[in-house]
Amino acid sequence: MGTAVVVAAALDCLAGSRVTRAILNGGVTVPGVVYSVLATRGDQVLTPPGPASFIDDPRVENDYFEDLYPRAGLADHATSQCSPTQPSG
Repeated sequence: MGTAVVVAAALDCLAGSRVTRAILNGGVTVPGVVYSVLATRGDQVLTPPGPASFIDDPRVENDYFEDLYPRAGLADHATSQCSPTQPSG
């Protein structure tokens, strides 16, 4: 896969991109389901903090990991699945 393809795919993931707008047109949630999104303030790879991290919908509870577990330490894209300990809030 060429660099141009990877860059184009990454740009399609940005908040407000043509692809993102098409996916979100009409909403991404359905009635009767409560959703939860957990993001990290340190993730600069796939879901940078801010609009790319959360879903703006009344059925969605958006939280930052660091707000829920302030004593757990830094969490980012590379380390969030590798924590040797269970976070305690």
